[in-house]
Amino acid sequence: MLSTVLISFLLASAQSEPIDLSLVTFPSGSNVDVSLTPNGQVEVRRGETLSRVKVEIDRIESLSTLDPMLRAFIVWAVSPEGEFENLGELEVDGREAELETTTALQRFGIIVTAEPHFMVDTPNQTIGFRSGPPRDDDIRVEPFSIEVGSQDYSTISLPPQGNLPARITEARMAFLVAESAGAGEFAETDLRKARVALGSMEELLRRNMPMDVLMPYVNDSIRLSALAARSARAQVIQNELDRETRRAELLEQQNRQLQQELQRLDLRQEDSEERLSELRSSLQTAQSENRSLELEMEEAARGIRSLENEVSNLSDPWPPLRDALMFGAGARETARGLTLTLAGATFESNSGTLGPEGREMLSRLAGVLGIDETPEILIEGHTQDSGPASRNLTLSEERAEAVRAYLLELGVSEDNLQAEGLGTTRPITGNEDAETRALNERVEIVFREIRNP
Repeated sequence: MLSTVLISFLLASAQSEPIDLSLVTFPSGSNVDVSLTPNGQVEVRRGETLSRVKVEIDRIESLSTLDPMLRAFIVWAVSPEGEFENLGELEVDGREAELETTTALQRFGIIVTAEPHFMVDTPNQTIGFRSGPPRDDDIRVEPFSIEVGSQDYSTISLPPQGNLPARITEARMAFLVAESAGAGEFAETDLRKARVALGSMEELLRRNMPMDVLMPYVNDSIRLSALAARSARAQVIQNELDRETRRAELLEQQNRQLQQELQRLDLRQEDSEERLSELRSSLQTAQSENRSLELEMEEAARGIRSLENEVSNLSDPWPPLRDALMFGAGARETARGLTLTLAGATFESNSGTLGPEGREMLSRLAGVLGIDETPEILIEGHTQDSGPASRNLTLSEERAEAVRAYLLELGVSEDNLQAEGLGTTRPITGNEDAETRALNERVEIVFREIRNP
C-alpha cells in the first residue's frame, strides 16, 4: 500500500491547480515554529537582516519510489510576489531529513519538491511538503496561492545507475535537462562548456578517483548544465519578446493608419450632407476596429512586461563581481551562494589568530569586493571533531569573529557582515585521520546575495 507521503507526491505532480500555502511574517528577534504538511516542521529564527531556517521531516519517501528522474529534495522559500528561492537540498538519513540554511526574506512560505538536481532555479509540480500556519496564534499569517510546474521533466530519462553516488546521477540528469531546454539550439556555447565539464567528471569516475577529488568536477558539471538550461530558457523568452515587440509595432502602425482614415472620413462628412449616413456608418466601423486594436495593443504590452520580468529574473544580476569572486578570489558556487573557504592552516594552531596567509587572502578579497556592488556576507567557523565540544565551539566562534574583524579593518561595511561559530556540527568529510580532520577545520565565507547601493 502506498504511504501517505508518496500519495501526496503523486497527487501534487498530477494536478495543475494553484497550490494553497500559508504566508508567514516573522518578527525581528522571534523564534517561530511552523508546521509542514503532511509531517514535518520548520523553525525560523529571525534576526535583523536574515531568517535562519531549520527544516526537519521525520518520515520521507525514498527518491527511488518516485519518478527515477528525480534525484534531490529541494527546499524553496516562496516570497509574497510568488518568486521562488532555492534554499538548498535536504540531507536525508533513512526516513529522516533536515536542512539548516538562511534567507533574507522576512515574509515567506515553504515548499519541498523532488527535483533532478540541487541547482534547479524553479520548482516543478512534484510538491511533497508545504508550510502551514505557525503554532503561535500571535504571528501574522496570510492565505497564499502559487502556481508551479513551469518545468516539465517527463520526457527525460536515464538508464539504471546502479550504486553510484547521488551527485554523479544528478550531474548526468542536469546535462539532460539542459539539452531538453533547447540549450543545443539557444545556448550552444554554454552547453559545450557543460559537456566538457561532464566529460571530465566521467573520465575521473572511470579512473576510480575518490569522491573528495571528484566532487569539485561533479558540482562544476551541475552548475554549468544549470547555467546552460537558464540561458536557453532566457533566449527562448527573448525571442518571444522580440516577436511580441514586432507585433506591437505592427498594431501601432495599423492604428495610425486608422486614425488617418478617421480624419479623412470626418472631412468627407463636412463636404457632403447627402453621404452623411454612409460616412457615419463607415466612421462607426473604423472606431470599432480602432477599439479592438487598442485592446490588442494593451494585451501585447502586458505580455511584453511579463516577458521582460522573466528575462530580468533569469539574467545574472551581478556578473562582474561573481566572476571576480570565483576566478579572482577563488570562490566556488554552491546551492547557498558563492563560498570562499579559509583552511584551518591559515590560523595559528588551536587559536583564533589569523596567520599571514589568511590576512593576505582576506586583503585580496576586500579588493575584489570594491568592484561595483556590495554582497551580504555570512562568515561561518567550523572545527574538527577532537577535543572538548565547548572548546571547539569557542574556537570556531573566535576564528569567524577574527575574519569579520579583519574585513572591517580593511574597510568592508559592518552592515554586510555576520559571523557565527558552528563548532563540529557541519563536517564536510569524516574525522578518521589527521588529513580528513584538517578538511573539517575551516572558515567558510558565504556571499548570500547582492544589493545595489
